[in-house]
Amino acid sequence: MTRRSPARYIHFGLITALLLLISTAATFYYHIHRLQANEQAIQHSYQVRSSLDAVLSTLKDAETGQRGYIITGEAQYLEPYQTAIAQIDAQLGELRTLVSPSDSLTAHDSQQQARLAQVETTIEARLAVLRSAIEARRKSGETAAEEMVRSGQGKALMDSTRQQIAAMQRQETDRLAQAQQDSAASFQQAIDAVTIALALNLLLLGLVYALFRRDRHLRSQEDDRQQQLISEIEAQRRQLEAVVQNLPVGTMIAEARSGRIILGNQQVELILGHDFFGSDISKRSDKAFHLDGRLLEPEEYPLARALLTGETILDQEILYQQEDGSFRVIRASATPIRDRGEIVAGVVAFYDITPLRKAQEEVQQLNASLEQRVQERTAQLQEANEEMEAFSYSVAHDLRAPLRGMQGFAEALLEDYGDRLDSEGREYAQFIIASAQRLETLIQDLLAYSRLSRAELPLRAIDLNGVVAEAIQQLENDLIRSQAQMIIQFNLPSVTGHRSTLIQVVSNLISNAVKFVAEGVRPKVEISAEKQGDRVRLWVIDNGIGIEDKYYSRIFRVFERLHGVEAYPGTGVGLAIVRKGTERMGGSVGVESKLDAGSRFWIELKES
Repeated sequence: MTRRSPARYIHFGLITALLLLISTAATFYYHIHRLQANEQAIQHSYQVRSSLDAVLSTLKDAETGQRGYIITGEAQYLEPYQTAIAQIDAQLGELRTLVSPSDSLTAHDSQQQARLAQVETTIEARLAVLRSAIEARRKSGETAAEEMVRSGQGKALMDSTRQQIAAMQRQETDRLAQAQQDSAASFQQAIDAVTIALALNLLLLGLVYALFRRDRHLRSQEDDRQQQLISEIEAQRRQLEAVVQNLPVGTMIAEARSGRIILGNQQVELILGHDFFGSDISKRSDKAFHLDGRLLEPEEYPLARALLTGETILDQEILYQQEDGSFRVIRASATPIRDRGEIVAGVVAFYDITPLRKAQEEVQQLNASLEQRVQERTAQLQEANEEMEAFSYSVAHDLRAPLRGMQGFAEALLEDYGDRLDSEGREYAQFIIASAQRLETLIQDLLAYSRLSRAELPLRAIDLNGVVAEAIQQLENDLIRSQAQMIIQFNLPSVTGHRSTLIQVVSNLISNAVKFVAEGVRPKVEISAEKQGDRVRLWVIDNGIGIEDKYYSRIFRVFERLHGVEAYPGTGVGLAIVRKGTERMGGSVGVESKLDAGSRFWIELKES
């Protein structure tokens, strides 16, 4: 969640305080204006009342002067009257001005204006009565004047004038009281407004001050965080520089905005001969070429491609020309560095594969030479194999013929002249026949081993049930003679192999199991199979004399025998044929055995 800065509230508080101050000033100005207006109304009321009092007093002076003249007849008593007559018009004029419609304070008071008109009319009538009485005294004497006074007309007019002026006085008194009340209210409202505004301003200023202190605290914390972040960034930059400097490959980092190299390590100068720090990747003075010899343009360099297109370049190989004119084969990879999806930089890593290329060329030359030598050697081996095959057939033919002749003559000698030979002679003849048979068997085994070494063995799916059955059939006479007990697992699996070779391998294992048993022990042979992944292991288990573990590897060699021919007849090639045949079918062979505890021979082939 984004935290709001106190500065916004400070600005808002200051603006509110300013608006409140302006509002307070306007309110104060309004009330001051009202106070001034009320003060003017009060002064006006005082002036009207004073003028009314002056008019009434002047009118009384006129009556006093008239009365004194009528009583005495002396002209000196007319001075108050004459003075009043001289002043009354001016006083009425002043009063008329105060209550006239042109005065802003009385423009709305038509009642006062009407009363003033009545007062003026009444005063004029009263003055007329006073003049008439004075004229009557002057012309007709005191009696006539007294008669006019006794008539009561003047008194009635004077009473009416007093009532009218009193009404105007009351009106002005009411207005004065209202103005004074309004002034007091306006003053109190002004005081209240200023007090409230001052309190609110003080509250706002206190709040603004608190926010200002908080803002300063937050800014201080933010400055500390920024300083810490800057320190961390600087530390990370130093770590990055240290990592880049210690990389075993040339490394450069370029800024996307300026296109300039901002970081590089020592390997750059060692490989290219320049450090390129601060240089513009779009303005290169060095030269590089494609592997086909075309000049590499500035925008085709891996780092430039990463910055311009945003693609990642892997293992681009270029020919870089050094200052001495020699060329180095450089393998480079580059990738853009993005911040919020925008490419801000690019990094390239490269290394010199010139020694590798030279080594590859040497290896190619050696491979070509080796291939030629292999071909020559293969031809020699082929020739040797052909010679070996010819020799084998020669041995088979040339040795078998005299062996058969020797065996035949020995058998004929026993048959035709056995009764003439003594026991020792017959024993010698039997020895010749047995030796010839052993030599014949040895020749057959050697020929079989030789064929396994050089014959092509096409592999296909083979049913082990049929293989075991045929091997047992081939050994039927030996099994009957030895009274061997055969235990065979039901439903053996199928394997990939060569049928005749596999029959020979199984036959040799069964033959050895029957042959190598202690004297007087009935041979017992168990045949079973188990799957191990995609392979099948066929077991041939016997109850024979067993084998010490130190002889496990020897027994599968050619002519390796652990016992004399007299004890256990054989050629010493049978297990060698088992091993060679199994390996030619892509399998393996082994044994688990203990002396006098039987043996567990196994062959392992791929399941079909």
